[in-house]
Amino acid sequence: MEVMIVHEMTEQEYCKYFWEPDKEYVDGKLLERNVGRWKHGHLQAILAEWFRSNRKEWNIQVGTEVRIKIADGRYRIPDVVILSADLEAEEIITRPPLLVIEVLSPEDSISEYSQRIADFRAMGIPHIWILDPYLGAALDMSDGRLCLVTELKIPGTDIHIPLPEVFEVL
Repeated sequence: MEVMIVHEMTEQEYCKYFWEPDKEYVDGKLLERNVGRWKHGHLQAILAEWFRSNRKEWNIQVGTEVRIKIADGRYRIPDVVILSADLEAEEIITRPPLLVIEVLSPEDSISEYSQRIADFRAMGIPHIWILDPYLGAALDMSDGRLCLVTELKIPGTDIHIPLPEVFEVL
């Protein structure tokens, strides 16, 4: 994920404005994000639709590209965010979501995601998944290790992604 620093600004300025596409904010710097291509956007839409269609049964809320305040001076924007339905949705999320999902773009690499994953873990987000629509691969980064998986599921719940079905339609 090639990140371009746009310019420095205060956290208050960052929270006041939104850009198209939105940018992340890390340690006083406004950062560009890779804007997805077709497979990236298509997979993001499939995931959002999948979780939304199961939201009542799984007691969840779904968002895409929502700002998360990791800590003072640090904001990340994952591709898909899953909140417990019991958690009040905020315009900028300040409490740990149940799950965040990142969808890789062709320019992205897992090693470049290490700081993002560290930020999500530091905030206390229990489930962190990365999907690569170009390789048809999924990674569970929830425990901080790179785990290539054939199934993505939150233990103790029915929350899951049917990976073969999802990658088949791409």
